[in-house]
Amino acid sequence: MGFDNTLIQFNEVSGVKGMKDGQAFDSDAYTSNTTFQYNYTHDNDGGFMLVCCFENKGTVIRYNISQNDRTRLFHMAGSNEDVRIYNNVF
Repeated sequence: MGFDNTLIQFNEVSGVKGMKDGQAFDSDAYTSNTTFQYNYTHDNDGGFMLVCCFENKGTVIRYNISQNDRTRLFHMAGSNEDVRIYNNVF
């Protein structure tokens, strides 16, 4: 079951462990129109963002700060549609 029209903002995420699924944020399967904005992430083993899996549509990633996140900034996996990434600081 996915979540639609979700807004994730004003969070600080740090210290997430693991490199396969250790990102600060995850826009996961069966979600539509999820927005990640105005978040601050740092020192996460897996990186900043995972966008993955099945029927993920309309993810927006904007106005975030990612500092010292490791392994990768973004991990895109599976079928994702209409992902928009802009105005972030890495």
